[in-house]
Amino acid sequence: MSLSSPPEAAEWLAPPPDEPIDRIADRLFEGGSIPVDVERLVRDRIDVDVVDWPFGVDALLIWHNGVPSRVLIRNRPVNYARRVRMTFAHELAHIVIPWHVGYGPESCTSDVSDSLEDNYVRTQENEARNFAGRLLLPYSELARAASGVSLQAFLDNLDRFEASAWATTLRLTQILRSGFIFGGNFTDSSQLDVLRTPGTRSVSLGEAQRSAVDEGTFTVGGRDVQWFQLTDAEVFAPSQDPRKPSEIIKSILFDVYPAKTTEERDGIFYSTQGMLGAALSQGVFDTPDALLRQARHRLKTGVEREIRSHVDWDAYVLKTVENRARKLGLL
Repeated sequence: MSLSSPPEAAEWLAPPPDEPIDRIADRLFEGGSIPVDVERLVRDRIDVDVVDWPFGVDALLIWHNGVPSRVLIRNRPVNYARRVRMTFAHELAHIVIPWHVGYGPESCTSDVSDSLEDNYVRTQENEARNFAGRLLLPYSELARAASGVSLQAFLDNLDRFEASAWATTLRLTQILRSGFIFGGNFTDSSQLDVLRTPGTRSVSLGEAQRSAVDEGTFTVGGRDVQWFQLTDAEVFAPSQDPRKPSEIIKSILFDVYPAKTTEERDGIFYSTQGMLGAALSQGVFDTPDALLRQARHRLKTGVEREIRSHVDWDAYVLKTVENRARKLGLL
């Protein structure tokens, strides 16, 4: 059942994450103010030198006997303030994450770089980058900002966190449910960067614009970010059809493809079952509504229109979602 009016932004937030780096970032923030004073958090723990150098790295963390002893931050013009904040947050991650034990003089190139080759180094750098976003844009504050407002109003309010457009958009892909695509120029190049929430089908920005149920633009740090929502807002209601999902889809396929052989219909049957099963297993779901929206989104382009237009298609999807919701203890 579709909603008569768009839901507030909070309905599109995924459940709060509970990974170790999330818990560490939450403890550091602990109800602090926005924007987070990340430079103070670093200076309270380690000596900081802001230096001029011609190298292409933003920071250098110096370790001594396995303990970070000093961080060198590249002196930047005022218009780089958000990137510097990201750099401070990134280096703070290496300082406070217990399993980061250093790998020599460590250079941080930027909040968008991912060119390191060594797996151990790459793991630490990726964790530091993710930690930085979680600290600069805490989930608790994002949830507060999303309560009672539209999705566009929520996105328009993100600039106050004073994170870079890249860090902000990356954070959105971590906290929003499946079905969102973002596009923007985050790297001062001619190429548009595209980011998606987990479980979102891979489409171009052009296709996203054509199939979006909602879209808009917001600005962070002077950079415009386009957003596209590919998932309809829909509330789950159980189907009254007494048949099993497999019985329903087989009946649909027989009606839609009467001229096909049994083997051909079986192939479509297994493909459809597999597609829906995969859609309902990719992600963290806390409500039947979230399961249903994920199913609709993933099946929209993966299943032929003739099948989705059949009078029993909703019953098939709803029965499958209901079974999955019961297995997850959501019903």
